Amino acid sequence: KRQGINAEYGGPGSINMVWSSFILLTICIFQVNGQAASLFIPNSYIPMQLDDCDDENGFPASPITLPPFVNVFETPPKLNPTLSVCNSTTKKCIDYFEIRVKPQDILLFNTPTEFWTYNGYSPGPTIKICKNRQSVVRFINELSSGISVHLHGSSSLPPYDGWADDLTQPGKYKDYVYPNNRVGTLWYHDHAVHQTAFQAYKGLAGQYWVVDCSTCSDSFNQKLPHPNYDLEFIISDKVFKSNFQLLYDKGGDHDDNLYGDHILINGIPWPYLQVEKRVYRFRILNASVSRPYLVHLSNGGKMYIVATDVGYVKNVQSVTYFKLGVAERNDILIDFTSYNVGDVIYLLNGELSSVPMFCQTHLLAKFIVAPFQSAIPDVPIPSTLKSTRPLSDFISDSDLANAANPNKAADRTFEFGRSGGQWTINGRVWEDIANRVVATPKKDAVEIWRLRNGSGGWFHPVHIHLVDFIVAWRKNIGVFKWELEAAKDVVSLGPGEEIRVVAKFGPHIGKYMFHCHNQLLQHKRLR
Repeated sequence: KRQGINAEYGGPGSINMVWSSFILLTICIFQVNGQAASLFIPNSYIPMQLDDCDDENGFPASPITLPPFVNVFETPPKLNPTLSVCNSTTKKCIDYFEIRVKPQDILLFNTPTEFWTYNGYSPGPTIKICKNRQSVVRFINELSSGISVHLHGSSSLPPYDGWADDLTQPGKYKDYVYPNNRVGTLWYHDHAVHQTAFQAYKGLAGQYWVVDCSTCSDSFNQKLPHPNYDLEFIISDKVFKSNFQLLYDKGGDHDDNLYGDHILINGIPWPYLQVEKRVYRFRILNASVSRPYLVHLSNGGKMYIVATDVGYVKNVQSVTYFKLGVAERNDILIDFTSYNVGDVIYLLNGELSSVPMFCQTHLLAKFIVAPFQSAIPDVPIPSTLKSTRPLSDFISDSDLANAANPNKAADRTFEFGRSGGQWTINGRVWEDIANRVVATPKKDAVEIWRLRNGSGGWFHPVHIHLVDFIVAWRKNIGVFKWELEAAKDVVSLGPGEEIRVVAKFGPHIGKYMFHCHNQLLQHKRLR
């Protein structure tokens, strides 16, 4: 429905290397003016529309403002394979997909706004595939600049991991091969050198679900909501110019960070969703360039975390709020069964110290309890889940205990800092090609990495390619309970903070990136 300007908008191989090498991609952060970030949850919000929003902390506001809760919540389309091939002997199957990366006008202000899209959609179509069923995704570049695609959360071989310098030029294509050996809410996005932030901001992101099809559906196996109530929830923020196009002031106001005054959910500004009196699952992804979110319900109601970046938790976590840094994912359940028909509940964004908040950036989405109910059976909130990748499968109790003890030596320490106007890891930068390799763990080795933020009042959402890791210890605020329940691939490293993570390095060998996921500074320093 959102594909193209004429559509109606708003309707209901093996690599011969001995070591796994981790590469410094860049240091990407957002400043909080030298202050440690604190959480602020107001007692209540009264959602309102203001006539205009002022600039915030030097970040420009749009001269035009869309009203919230006018457009209906929609999910991106699911992408079907163009071809499926199975080997009759091995019983192994491969699904082939095709995605055209192209500009597309989309109606937001009843006038065209150009986005960069996957198959004409922003966010792109969701790929849903069974665990251990291999896929080949052909990305065809119909843009005016080079692209590289990273499937975030996948243990891909190096040629298919989205190396920043591995560009597919305009008019060309590349076939990416994915193993799909981990259940989870993954996502694909642009990873091109010098263009990451701009191209991601223009719309190049989409979800990629790996699900357990071993017996029945993934939702049935886990006693989770039916697929009709298992929904993408991709958050991004944008700022617009007076001509209704996206504003991106490279070298100016958006030189280090980009904070928009319009919040888009699945590409729709502040949508509303009519919900049945049942349990819903939302796969929440922070696809913003710089902005973190503090997610909570307007009535202080409970949300239930059932999965993090890479897989299900063992014990379902009941929370009233959670912080979601750039590139992090949390799959949550919200139970609407106790509400009355007509009740309104808002999903909101709380304040994080010194992160600019415009007049409506505390709003995410609106839920209205509907008078209708389908015949599809509901499910209760589970207390436990079948872990799709038990920690014991790759991290022993003793390794986890050592990682959680700050007095135990770490295998490696990485200091995130700033030197000579550039962001560094252990004093190194991406431009120093001879010294890009910062770690050489052996295949299948379990290592404890100590991450330290010595760069003052800045956050680093740290992403380690290839591996899942466990956040075992965090200085100051401790480890969030859901971080010990399931693996992650991104962790937010706060100002003055230290974090210890533990990972088993594999299953592949080769060179992989290690970087911060504030995409604007990633873009700035990818040279």
